[in-house]
Amino acid sequence: MDHEMNTLRTTLIRKETSTGIWKQLLSTPYMMSMVERDHYSKERNATEETIIRTKRLISILGDPGSGKTSFVQQIVRQLAETFLLNEQYSTNYGPLRLPILIRMSDVAEISKGQPSLTLFDYIGKHRWLKNSIIDESSISIDNLCCALQEYVKKGQALIILDGLDQISLPNQRSKIVDMIKIFVDTYVQAPTNVSDFDNPYLSRLIDDPSRSGGNQIIITSRIVGYHAVPLAGQFVPYTIRSMNTEQIKEFIVDWFFHVHQQIIEVINAPLVNQAEIHSDALKKELEKPENVALLDMASNIYLVSFLCTLCFNQLDDAPLPIQRILLYDKIINSILHLRINKDSAIDISRLIRILSDIAIYIHEHSSLGLIDEEQIKDICIQSIKTSFGKTLPNEEDHHNIERQAFEFVRIICEDTSLLVVRGESLYGFLHLAFQDYFICLKLIEADSSKQKKFITDGLDRENEIHRIAKLLHHHTNDPRFRIPIALALGKISSSWSQNDFDDLCYEFIQDENESNSLIPLGAFMLIICVNDLVKFPSDEILFTALDRLIIVAGQQKWSIVCPFLFDQIASALKKFRNDTIQQWINNFLSRSPSHDIQAISSLCHLIEGKPHEFENIKWLNPSSCSILQSLSILDSENNEFAIDRLLVKVAFSNHHLLPIDSITFKGFLLEKQIEVNSIPIVLFPLIITLYGGLNRNDQSVIFNPSHIHRECSVLTPALIRFFSEQDRNRQDQNLNKLQQECLKLFLIRIDNHDESPEAIDLCIAIIYFYNIEYIQDNLDIISNSLLRKSMNRLKYISMILRQFYFTADENDRLMENEATNFISNVIEKFQYVETARIHFLDLLNSLRSSVARLRSSSKSIFIEGVSNVDKRITLYLPNSLRTNKFLNRLLVANIHFDSNTKSCSLLHQFTKLLWILEHNDELETQYRMAVAMDTIPEYLVFRNDEDLLFTLTFVPSHLRNLYIRLLKENLITINSRNSKVNNRQHLYFGHILIECFILLSNASCKRLSIQSAAIALLPWFRMYNLENFGSSLLWSLATKDSDTLGSFELKRQRSMNNETGRYEDTDKTPFSGTDLMDEQRTTLIQNNIKQEYERLQSTRMENDEKNMKLYSASISLGHICRWAEDERRLSLLEQSINGAMSIENKIARLDALCVIAFYAYVNFDKLEVSKDKSLEKEIEHQFNEIYPDLPLLLHAAMFLRCLPLLQHSQMIHHCLANLFSKFANTDQRDQQAVNEALLPYMQLTYTLSPITNSFSRTLRDNKKTMHNKSAVLKKCFTLVTHENLSLTLFISNLFISELTNDLHDYVKTDNREFNIDESIVTKLFQVDNCILTDVQACTITNILTFAPLTDQSKKLEKLRIIFSNALHRMSWVELKARRLLESWLKWKDSNELSTFAYHAALLLSNSNIWSIEVATILCDLLSSDNDRFRHRAETIFRLSSYDDVRTSSTLGIDILLTLFKKKLHYQLTSASAKLTLSRMVGSITIDMQSHLETILWLERYRIHALSNPDYCLNKPRPWAKSYVSSYFSTDIPIDACSCVDLYRLSNDLIIYICDMIASSFFAYLEIDGDTTSDEVLESHTQFIASVVLNLFTTLNTTDDTRQLAFEALMNLFDMSEKENIRQAIAYTLGYVCNERTYKTLLERTVLAMTTDGHENSLYTNNVLIALTSSYTYCVCINTITFDQDDIDLFCSLLKHSSQDVVRAARTGLARALKDGSLLLDMLSFDPIQCYHALIGATAYIFLYDVQQSSENAIAEFIEECPNLLPIFVFELYDSIRHFTTKVLPMTDKEFFLAYACPQYVKVASLIAVRMPAAFCAFIKDWNDGDHLRRALFYTSKQHNFPQRAACLTILSLLGELTVDLCEMFIEGLSDDPYIQNTCYNRITYIRSITDEQVTVSLLFSYLKSKSMNVRYWTAKILLHLCQLSLIPFKQVQITLNDVILDPSSDEDLWLIEEQDRVFPQCMYYYAGRLKDVIFSLLIQQTIGNASKLVRRNEFNDLDLDFIQSEKASRLASCLYEANNEKDIESEGSPTLADLSDE
Repeated sequence: MDHEMNTLRTTLIRKETSTGIWKQLLSTPYMMSMVERDHYSKERNATEETIIRTKRLISILGDPGSGKTSFVQQIVRQLAETFLLNEQYSTNYGPLRLPILIRMSDVAEISKGQPSLTLFDYIGKHRWLKNSIIDESSISIDNLCCALQEYVKKGQALIILDGLDQISLPNQRSKIVDMIKIFVDTYVQAPTNVSDFDNPYLSRLIDDPSRSGGNQIIITSRIVGYHAVPLAGQFVPYTIRSMNTEQIKEFIVDWFFHVHQQIIEVINAPLVNQAEIHSDALKKELEKPENVALLDMASNIYLVSFLCTLCFNQLDDAPLPIQRILLYDKIINSILHLRINKDSAIDISRLIRILSDIAIYIHEHSSLGLIDEEQIKDICIQSIKTSFGKTLPNEEDHHNIERQAFEFVRIICEDTSLLVVRGESLYGFLHLAFQDYFICLKLIEADSSKQKKFITDGLDRENEIHRIAKLLHHHTNDPRFRIPIALALGKISSSWSQNDFDDLCYEFIQDENESNSLIPLGAFMLIICVNDLVKFPSDEILFTALDRLIIVAGQQKWSIVCPFLFDQIASALKKFRNDTIQQWINNFLSRSPSHDIQAISSLCHLIEGKPHEFENIKWLNPSSCSILQSLSILDSENNEFAIDRLLVKVAFSNHHLLPIDSITFKGFLLEKQIEVNSIPIVLFPLIITLYGGLNRNDQSVIFNPSHIHRECSVLTPALIRFFSEQDRNRQDQNLNKLQQECLKLFLIRIDNHDESPEAIDLCIAIIYFYNIEYIQDNLDIISNSLLRKSMNRLKYISMILRQFYFTADENDRLMENEATNFISNVIEKFQYVETARIHFLDLLNSLRSSVARLRSSSKSIFIEGVSNVDKRITLYLPNSLRTNKFLNRLLVANIHFDSNTKSCSLLHQFTKLLWILEHNDELETQYRMAVAMDTIPEYLVFRNDEDLLFTLTFVPSHLRNLYIRLLKENLITINSRNSKVNNRQHLYFGHILIECFILLSNASCKRLSIQSAAIALLPWFRMYNLENFGSSLLWSLATKDSDTLGSFELKRQRSMNNETGRYEDTDKTPFSGTDLMDEQRTTLIQNNIKQEYERLQSTRMENDEKNMKLYSASISLGHICRWAEDERRLSLLEQSINGAMSIENKIARLDALCVIAFYAYVNFDKLEVSKDKSLEKEIEHQFNEIYPDLPLLLHAAMFLRCLPLLQHSQMIHHCLANLFSKFANTDQRDQQAVNEALLPYMQLTYTLSPITNSFSRTLRDNKKTMHNKSAVLKKCFTLVTHENLSLTLFISNLFISELTNDLHDYVKTDNREFNIDESIVTKLFQVDNCILTDVQACTITNILTFAPLTDQSKKLEKLRIIFSNALHRMSWVELKARRLLESWLKWKDSNELSTFAYHAALLLSNSNIWSIEVATILCDLLSSDNDRFRHRAETIFRLSSYDDVRTSSTLGIDILLTLFKKKLHYQLTSASAKLTLSRMVGSITIDMQSHLETILWLERYRIHALSNPDYCLNKPRPWAKSYVSSYFSTDIPIDACSCVDLYRLSNDLIIYICDMIASSFFAYLEIDGDTTSDEVLESHTQFIASVVLNLFTTLNTTDDTRQLAFEALMNLFDMSEKENIRQAIAYTLGYVCNERTYKTLLERTVLAMTTDGHENSLYTNNVLIALTSSYTYCVCINTITFDQDDIDLFCSLLKHSSQDVVRAARTGLARALKDGSLLLDMLSFDPIQCYHALIGATAYIFLYDVQQSSENAIAEFIEECPNLLPIFVFELYDSIRHFTTKVLPMTDKEFFLAYACPQYVKVASLIAVRMPAAFCAFIKDWNDGDHLRRALFYTSKQHNFPQRAACLTILSLLGELTVDLCEMFIEGLSDDPYIQNTCYNRITYIRSITDEQVTVSLLFSYLKSKSMNVRYWTAKILLHLCQLSLIPFKQVQITLNDVILDPSSDEDLWLIEEQDRVFPQCMYYYAGRLKDVIFSLLIQQTIGNASKLVRRNEFNDLDLDFIQSEKASRLASCLYEANNEKDIESEGSPTLADLSDE
């Protein structure tokens, strides 16, 4: 009983499972052909329950074998079982209906004899497979008919018509379709009695079969058969999708269960169902990675059934064959023997040969995989003739051949199921695998009925092998033959002898055309098809193939160019036995010559595999590791130390593989069991670097001798002797002995000019022992190349160290805590002496940078995961460093500048640890700065009002010591009343503050850093009258973040002692503040300008402290005057210059002039100081006059201040010579300070002196030793104990990391053996820093201007390219370098130097330094064919960062108008460039009233000129209107675009514009003094309307401004009697109103309705239309739901007498209503009206999300009502047919009032994607189809970038590549990022070529384009066409090879980031050199690999890792650990006056 219950329960479970199989298999299809569906559709999933519950008329479509009949049988079974069990009257499908299943072929057959038979009459009489559906003995046919027909009459039946496509005759099919239509009209209706054929949309809308009952009907058909005569009406088609993996498994389980259950029932035995054993076995087979093809085949129900059958028939539960060829053999044989009648006379072997001929024909002639029935017949005839035997057949023979051919065709097309119908008389193989199988047989001429054996003639054997090998060779370059060749090799391996197979493999891999091949394809294919081989080739063959691959991999640098090849080879090698691969590796390494490092490196890359994966290490053994270790001496930066990198990975994963030899250092340590704790700390860096030995133990890094992977033979004997010493007391002595021995060995190598690996090891050892100072002192004997090799090895070691210290766990702070604890220990032992203080702060700085450097790796080769580097670059200081007791004794006042001023010379070293001034998004600098401001504000401003040296925190590090010396020597005066200073040359303290300003003015310094720094410096700004200068740093930022300026101004009000600068109150929240309104900001700016002007004027009258005050006032006014009104700006600037010239102190005067030159908004070479002298010339004159007599310190300070302003290199040279001549009798400390200050310039000048010849002997002699952070860490070795080994290793590795950086800094300044070919980038630029410094700019300027004057000019072409590439990596330029880069702008028309003008414009603009020249060049770059420059220009214009602010005050009105004029130019010439400029203009905030007034006057005059064509715009006018003449003097038509176009306004200007609106813009009434003429009044009306229309998005920025604008607009609306003004206001109110005010629009609309027809009514129909449209627009964008008042109003509007009003109401309803049924109801259920309403509702200008909803709604509506498609296409064409190549403006009043226009093109693209077959078929058949294509081409040139993308989509979906489409693609590559993505994504849609010769020639011409993006896209499309067999691959390969060889293809390729959104960010990524990218594409095409584009790095792994670590180090900062109040003392902080140096 239990057994029976279990069996029953299992049966029920299986039934439930079977029910679920069909879920998710159905999807709404797009009525397309098989080919089209495969290429285009993205189907929406649906379940069978959803379909039957929601649809009344259903058509189920599918491929042959997809399970259509099984699907309906499943439904019938479930419903029938429910009926029989009488369990319920409803099911999951809704009301219970009786299923009636009918075969359509039977209906067709019986209707032949009974023409009048109806489908209803046939119900009950139908049969299934010629069998009765009931037991006729129990019930009569008549009774059955009555019963079933009664169910139909009552509406309780589900009629299923299976196999509509099986009716082959067209006339008969049409008749059957008519029969179905009659049946549906009569019996399948909605409860409203509306037939689906009458009103399908209405029926669909109101019909719900799951609730309303009624009959349902399902029709099944193959896709092709269905489309021959499709069913109209509301039949909803669904396509059965291929099964996914889970569904396949469910099917397998169900299949085996039912088979086993049926067997049990047949034999009637009490057995337990054993189906699970069989099903699990097959499921495991499908889960194997190598059975991907099998899994794909199993997605077809017909084929998976065969697989189940094969598995069921396997003996002893044996698995299915692994090799595809054996599996396909079984499946094909099974199908043929099952499907072909046993009595048939057909020879299966002949049938197979014919199928092979068909397969090869399809493969070679049809990219779509199709063949015509006539071609099948021809192939059959030819095959029969070949086997017929007669040379001259007679007529009877011909008859027999025809008869046999007909029989073969019938069997092939109807019986075998291998070839299935794909179209009208078109056939294709059921599955591509079958086609590949038969091609394979054709390739080897195999006979499937017998094995091929070579046992007779040896010569024939060789010939046959050669013939087959040659045939395989012939097809290796064709990717489509990849699988057939693999199958062929598998077939041969299964049927030939081993020797024969080996001989063929040998011939196959000896590719005779290898010289023309990209890779050894024969060898490659033999290796990767290992899964298909029944037996493997011999080891000799295998090893030969692998050798060839690895050698080529090294030559072609696969690891960089195409790493995916390694992945494929590695995957294949895993199928071989490990010992076989081990033997090959040993043989290869043993045979490889020592010089073949490329091949050895490639082998290492192959074995290394992917990061944090170690599977391939199993291919190594101790022998191969030993060889690798011996070969590691060949490692260098050229191969990126590939051998050592592999050995490190071996040591990490399986160190037992590494050799141990007693004579090695590793062997010694292990044999003698040397304790790790006994190793001196000083030796750890040396051992780790030269030997390795590190490993990970959880989060800790440990040292273990067993993990040593390297041997240093030159040092091992000395180290063994050292560790063999037993006396530990003599360790220091032994260390000295070891150092001396190393030095001796090193000097011997140096004498022999040895640069071997041993010499490099010794050099590293010497640097470790003696520091870099030894190298500097002995530079004459150590070669440059040896230093570089040593440096690169250290960079590699540092990279590996970072891999060890990597962590993906955000909570892992072990190393950071180690550093914090170490600092705590140092504090406990601290000695309060001066040297200890210096060393301690140096230590903090070194730990800050080195910890960040060591933890900076985002990924690791050892450990999985990704690390957030920004979380790893903060050093947490211990709380013991918070205590006042320690901190105040650490930072004591040790300098007395005058009687009242004491300072701490170390203060800035402490505070600088906490500040982050440079911006970097990747490292979250703004967030980290915010954290510091929030958690440690008191330390950011530590002593900021007490110690003037606090200001040095914001001074470049190389200048700090110079300024301290200047202060100490009273050469910078603190107090102007100091009599000691006034009698000698001196600068003012403002000089240092200006240096702070300059640093904070750099674009790399962003919002929070500027705000906090300005507040921190505020006491000193106030003391020296520079507070307005400081405030100005925040003026632009305040337009976006008002708190920034508000906090500064709040702190500015604190009470302060003006003598000392100390605050007189306490502020625990130094950075807090309040918001500052825009009006307040404007007033503040005006008051500050006024204050500085008055200061300047009053100071001139004073005597006391006059010069210092003049200095402050002149430079402040010179800077902030840029925010003054335009007419005053130049005057104020001239006043500031005059003020500076009045300073009696010559050096201060020059200093002030330099500052004014830095900040002046105009070119300083055009600013006149006097009649004959510009500011530039004045600065040069004064500098030349004073520098000879200046003391050394002042000379250096003024040289550095003036350097970026000096344009003559000879002057600089003489100045430096004079400066160094002053060293002789100068204090050594002054020399040190000067050397440090000049170091950046000295380094570059010295480095590049071979180019410029400007290097002086004096400069080289005074080249100062750099500060070495590594030396600081080395001193820590004495502070570390052996007890904490983890800390010991940590400090040691920090030391290695810092030493690497120090050596790199030194080596890059070494100009010996200088060569232009080497990377000058590492010398000139900090590649980790994207800021171009003034020194770098000066050096480049000197080289570019000096080189053409010498005979080296030709040699420097490459240098210019190198400079240009390096400049592309720069984002900003220092403010000091501004004038230098502005001097580059003059080269914009130079053939050789124009690129530097472009770079200058890019860097200056991105640094917010604009000029007319910069703006012009930048705009011109938008149309450049140089991709990189165009990309960068686009990125700058589209800048949208929160931290970047653009205002009209910072740009200036001239720049603003220049940008706008360029935008007007592109308005008519380039839609894409205009779009980019529009984004830029739209991001600018107009924050000055004068600028807004200028724009309004321009618009006023433009409108007047439009209204009065004879009016002359080119007249002189007063200042406010002076721009009119110049602006309109261009050839840009004045009707191109409004001048008031999409600007942002500051809130105070919105108030101003609202006042203007309320006053009807009365202030802008007059034209040239005329205020009364009709022309002026009329144009004023038009002007008001234009302004109101164009400001619609400007007035709603905040709730306050929105309310103001609303009130102003309503006031003007009620006041104005002009229709066009009221229209414009109504339109704008749609944007301004919100959920609180929108009802006012409703009231006005109701009022307009009620006054309609009144004689004096101001509400015309046009105003009513505008109100109606505006109201619904407002409702829509604010997501407001219609209420009853709205419904009532629109019901009235729909009855209006004006059709225009009705149309507006209808469109408004479609826009506002979310419920489609309500819309249809209100439109009287008229689908045409509904269509017009929905298409009209797509008219939007902005707000894409709302617009997209409208577009989707109409596309869905047309999809549901396909009869609307012709109407839509006609209207689409009509809407765009007027376009030509001319770009038309689209910004007139009608354009706005209509909300642009309906988006026909975008909707068309949605329809084309949703229903491509119907759409494309209509276009192709339509008479105007070609005209529509041409119109779409012209439309793609117009404005509206989503529309341009839609044109590309539509024309691509049509599948034909035309000349026009090519041009569209090419233009799209330089368009908006969205369109660029569209260009790349639509390539796969192309299926054919129109006008092939012209189009292909055009494509080939694109390969010579200057644009690398164009070349890349062209390569992709050409390779795509090759895949389709439209272009010969050989031809394309040759052409692309030429492109690779073209020197211009060395240029870098940058591609847009792929982003699936309409507003993507403008981000480009580096794809590699174009030649490498194209080579990779060719390889992918050749091997059939469809992997994504390989992303490469601009630098190799070594340099990239180093760059990232340097960036992390530079941007690292300190915070305090979590505050523990118990550890912090609470005593008050003493003043500096109380502190003295101990």
